[in-house]
Amino acid sequence: MRFHFAQSPRARRVRPVLACVLLVIAVAACSFMPGKRRAHQHEDTASTEQKATAQPVSQSAEKPASNSVSGSPAATAGTGTPPVQQTATAPGAPANQTAPAPNSAAAGKVVAAPAAGQPATASGAAPASQTAQATNPSSSAPNATRQFGKLPAGVVEVPYTSGVADEVLAGAPNAPPVLAAISAGQMRGERLIDGTIVFRGIPYARPPVGSLRWRPPEPVEPWTGVRDAVSSGPPCLQAPLGWNNKDAVRGREDCLYLDVRTPALPPTARRPVMVWIHGGANWAGSGSGYLTSNIAQRGVVLVTLQYRLGVFGFLSHPALTAESANKSSGNYGLLDQIAALQWVKANIAKLGGDPNNVTIFGHSSGGQDVGLLMLSPLAKDLFAKAIEQSGTAGFGLPARTLAENERLGEAFAAAIGVPASAKAPLEKMRAAYTTAMLAAGNKLNAPALEDDSFIWLQAVVDGWVLPRAPADLLAERKQHPVPLLIGSAAREFSLYGGPDSLRHSVEVAFGPKASQAIPLYGLDQLKTPPEDARLGDMATQLAADINFRCPVTVVSKHHQAAGARVWQYQLDRASPNGNGVVSHGAELPYVFDAAPIYGPVVAADRAGATSVAIATNTRSAGAAANTSGTLQPISISATGSGPATMQAYWVRFATTGDPNGPGLPRWPEYTRKREYLEFTEGGPIAKRDLRASVCDLLNRP
Repeated sequence: MRFHFAQSPRARRVRPVLACVLLVIAVAACSFMPGKRRAHQHEDTASTEQKATAQPVSQSAEKPASNSVSGSPAATAGTGTPPVQQTATAPGAPANQTAPAPNSAAAGKVVAAPAAGQPATASGAAPASQTAQATNPSSSAPNATRQFGKLPAGVVEVPYTSGVADEVLAGAPNAPPVLAAISAGQMRGERLIDGTIVFRGIPYARPPVGSLRWRPPEPVEPWTGVRDAVSSGPPCLQAPLGWNNKDAVRGREDCLYLDVRTPALPPTARRPVMVWIHGGANWAGSGSGYLTSNIAQRGVVLVTLQYRLGVFGFLSHPALTAESANKSSGNYGLLDQIAALQWVKANIAKLGGDPNNVTIFGHSSGGQDVGLLMLSPLAKDLFAKAIEQSGTAGFGLPARTLAENERLGEAFAAAIGVPASAKAPLEKMRAAYTTAMLAAGNKLNAPALEDDSFIWLQAVVDGWVLPRAPADLLAERKQHPVPLLIGSAAREFSLYGGPDSLRHSVEVAFGPKASQAIPLYGLDQLKTPPEDARLGDMATQLAADINFRCPVTVVSKHHQAAGARVWQYQLDRASPNGNGVVSHGAELPYVFDAAPIYGPVVAADRAGATSVAIATNTRSAGAAANTSGTLQPISISATGSGPATMQAYWVRFATTGDPNGPGLPRWPEYTRKREYLEFTEGGPIAKRDLRASVCDLLNRP
């Protein structure tokens, strides 16, 4: 079909308008064009609200808001999603454009006395007038054009979506509102049709806007009256990368909210608490969607939270360091997570949870943040257990010094029109428009990294939140010695630069030990070794070894040596949401939806199976691996709450500090023999020495 705009006067008027619109779209696309980076397209932490294909994104050019306390996000009927009005401004527009509507995460109502629960308002200073410029040169790695997280050839990963029907989160018919009193005031939640209770959009810190941008989170100001807590808060600001488009279009700078789903309120017994930290490379993603998990039906209080991302959450600058009482800057996202845990410590007992039995768990960068919280003295006594899923404190990367992160901050400031010579640079930076900030942040170049999409996965040693590099703190046994469950998938990301960069990447990763590693990846042969059915081609294996598998072993070794208990795993089972190949994030449906962990993976593997088979594993002393015993069918409930699920191990660990329990195949504790549990299509199998020949050559957590 062809449209002939020239056939009428009206059509002739439309054509130049259409041309302008197309030009704006082109400029927006260019402003977010990745340079030396991948785009995290496949990140499997997408929310249940992303079930549809990615939609076009228009990000409003937000003017920084004041630091007045925001109320809870306004409800959208029946969805739990705050209505977000977007302006028609393209992402990454120059900072010298006309100011659109200000940033305001839609505020909910506080009945009787709304003074403390109003939306944040716009604040004054004009933004910097310089368009953000790219600062990233091309990579030295060959063929370094892959986008972040591109899966092995032929693999198409589906973003994580919960297997629990959306109707489960609908309010129970005719159920009266549920009231609870927390430290900041009273709030109104709702009872769901399954009997659990949810409170959404609870502020755990003041909005980090205006003069509070790039400052540690401050306590929420109390409110009077009853606050509505029936709609989740917005995600934190982030650039659209494809998989996160819906989070990006809803993102706001006023975003420090959390959601709670609890089986019941007091005076019932206190229940174990699981606090989820989402992934997304610390520059994208959100905690949305995970509240649908049937974990809460196992007697666990589930908490999900938002935290500042990218340049809003991890940027340093000499002026920020100078104004800090602790002479540090950066790691604001980690400080947000610490503030959320402090909120949990102070309030969760009033919502049915045990403040002394809190487990923090996260995936990818969320797993990394869990690892960093275990090393931060500021997080002491805020949690009792930890789970790191496909992410460790160092992410297999060298740590970044405060001075190095400050140089990134100076490059960022210059890109938004605030050069190093500027007077009062922080005033100008805090007045900058968020679209210009997102565009400039997307173009930053980290000199120590070949793949700049990992830029916020480098741990920042700021001297306060993180006193020293993760490798040093672990070697010195400075971690919080809580029980740890840790692991990764048999395949994770593809290698940056693809197979052609294999030798180069081995030389960079293994350094002086590269000559020992080269034969392990078949680089001493004339022909490339064939692809391994389980682990993928050599490039995929190397990527998993460098950033996931070997760091997991390093952390396990150090944590066990410090006298703490450790259970290690590897997932060698595809996601039921994918196409049959294990990949980054494949564990999420097994953890959150209780998908069965026995038998062939099929798309129908969802919570609600009527029966599964369970294997009894008996491992002989000194044996390298176990074989499964007789398979016996075990009935499980319609909610998937039977024993034969990965979720059952997670909940058991959160409850008791040990993943083992009745009806579960034995998971051996990690010792000097380096035991781990592998989740396979045949069921969990106990093994030893995960990829030892390679990981003995790498010593980065």
